[in-house]
Amino acid sequence: KAEVEKHPEDPLAHYGYGLILARTGDRKDSIHHLKKALVKNAFDPYMLKDLGHIYFLDGRYQDALNTLESAASISSSDPEVIFYLGRTQMELGRLHDAAVTFEELIEKNHDYSQAFYSLGQTYGKLGRLDEAHYCLGVYYKKKHDVKNAAFHLKRALENVKDPDKREKIETLLKEIYGKKRPS
Repeated sequence: KAEVEKHPEDPLAHYGYGLILARTGDRKDSIHHLKKALVKNAFDPYMLKDLGHIYFLDGRYQDALNTLESAASISSSDPEVIFYLGRTQMELGRLHDAAVTFEELIEKNHDYSQAFYSLGQTYGKLGRLDEAHYCLGVYYKKKHDVKNAAFHLKRALENVKDPDKREKIETLLKEIYGKKRPS
């Protein structure tokens, strides 16, 4: 706050203050300061990402979508931008877009476990239950929650048609249980 008062034209002072305000729950003033910072740094992917994230947390999903799409066009390799873009698409009911976004995120960042959870949720809402259970199984396995991982992977195995996906699921279950898998 002191930096903003001392240097009202400094975009980094506004950016830093905006981030602090967001952490204290003052999203309205946070958005105000981040927008001031963006006036002089319109294409800064970090500022855009943070503004989009705050819009998302504030329930301003259309604003979040517009801002995160801009951030993604500048910095498509930032997994957090892509993750919140997918979450925003889900909130707006754009489930097919969200699925594609999460699939691309997982393809580029296989260790981003939260993307598996959100993709599982998206597939579930789309009625693609075998894929939903598979993603949730992978998520829980990554979180070392063996019970939930096994539950979802077994459910995925019940309905999966693709032989390659079936083999992947069997492999994951073997990793969980060892050589023998209980039925």
